[in-house]
Amino acid sequence: MNPSETSNLKGIRLEQVIEALIFAATRAISVKELFKIIQEVRAEGSDSVQEEVTEEVIMAKVKELQTRYDIEERAFRIYEVNGGYRFGTRVEFAPWIEKIFEEKPAKLSPAALETLAVIAYRQPISRAEIESIRGVAVDGVIQSLLERKLIKGAGRAALPGRPQLYRTTDEFLEFFGLASLDELPDAHELRRVEKQGVEEQGTDLFEKNVVSCADDEGLTNLRESQQNADVRSKNENGRGRESA
Repeated sequence: MNPSETSNLKGIRLEQVIEALIFAATRAISVKELFKIIQEVRAEGSDSVQEEVTEEVIMAKVKELQTRYDIEERAFRIYEVNGGYRFGTRVEFAPWIEKIFEEKPAKLSPAALETLAVIAYRQPISRAEIESIRGVAVDGVIQSLLERKLIKGAGRAALPGRPQLYRTTDEFLEFFGLASLDELPDAHELRRVEKQGVEEQGTDLFEKNVVSCADDEGLTNLRESQQNADVRSKNENGRGRESA
């Protein structure tokens, strides 16, 4: 970098350092990581920031930046994704941004999206349970989702044959631009349903709850999240998303 590029800066403020780190990161960066980097530079004696630095202060600065961008109606903002933060363009600018990318980001197939929705809402869950809910075999879809690291093994169920259980990954959250699984609609309510209660009330009730949420509202939400995340991911480096 040319030293003259910083000649107009009148001192470096903490919020500028945070802004630069989030902008330069190739993935969502957490508050803990931001704090560690800032402390390392300070320990090396290269830090000209005079402000107090704690994780709480960093979090407050991130929120201030988010609020400022919203007030100024900037075309980009800082998104919280999987416990970290990253820059991304607003979804409202999708029609223009998509024009500068020749290759469209691959989309999840309907079968993959439906299977992923069931896993997201009822994890950990076995292949047999997924097939019971969807009514079709999901071996190929499960393998595809595993290869794309959207799901992973989550141990084995205490049932005859010890079937493999599956759950979503951090990559799943990043793919859909979610801060956590709690951002899925009605996630708390659905995950509170225990298998014991299901057995007592009958599998029909369980399947109705999961299919309703995963195939209707939840599925729609995942589709919209995928579209929004595709747009936000097209940042200054032009990186798109890969899907099953």
